[in-house]
Amino acid sequence: MAITRATAKAYRIGLSFLATFAGLEPTPAEEITQNDFENSVIQEKQKTRKFTDDQKNKISRMGKYFFAVCEKNTKAVREKIHSIAVELNMGEKKDWMDFTPGEIDQIWDKFIPDIENFERAGTGK
Repeated sequence: MAITRATAKAYRIGLSFLATFAGLEPTPAEEITQNDFENSVIQEKQKTRKFTDDQKNKISRMGKYFFAVCEKNTKAVREKIHSIAVELNMGEKKDWMDFTPGEIDQIWDKFIPDIENFERAGTGK
């Protein structure tokens, strides 16, 4: 078994670029931890989502606002984002990266008065 694994690893190291060209991860599933998997999913979403600088600014400002409103509780922020998505008929979203650029603009339009009041009060800095 040790020889089989060593041989497989030797070939994987030398030929992993083929998997990368095919759009796959070169690391076998047995070697990936749950945390590594979640991080790779987030990175993949970030690659596929193309936000303008304006939309990135909106996400940042909305994030600060929701983080303060939810009393700095990350779980509560995720639940809030999910409830907004459901309310606006956007489906099962749990994170900013789950939204399309157009959906970000819709959420912004809905919350801009609250966010601006929050920032004017000096709590958004």
